[in-house]
Amino acid sequence: MRTGFAPLRGPDGADGGAGGLPGIDVKNGLTVMGGNTGLYARMLKKFADSTYYDDLAAAVRCGDTADIQAHAHALKGIAANLSLRPLLELVTAIEQEAKAGAAIPADDERMGDLERIYRRTRESALAASENPALLTP
Repeated sequence: MRTGFAPLRGPDGADGGAGGLPGIDVKNGLTVMGGNTGLYARMLKKFADSTYYDDLAAAVRCGDTADIQAHAHALKGIAANLSLRPLLELVTAIEQEAKAGAAIPADDERMGDLERIYRRTRESALAASENPALLTP
């Protein structure tokens, strides 16, 4: 069930990507980073190397709504700061459900969506960290 679930695409039909970086709103991300491309690339690398997604998936498998909420909140924070819009929208919805006390089954369709979006965004983040020239809006 996808009730109250945010769309995975922006109003323009885009998935938040620009310049071949699906899942990353480069223009907004650079604004957040004060225009510092090197800093943005380093932060994207930290995201790509992090365990935020794995921690959230493990919490969902355990069914602990408090842990789901905590790990979703952490992933939401990094997604917001790095302008990872599709990931942000999805993890925000998961956090809100967990906050309301709703358990999220590991086989829930949203978890599949989350994994797919996370993996695609992580690939983009790695590409950008290896080639900061891609971080041109």
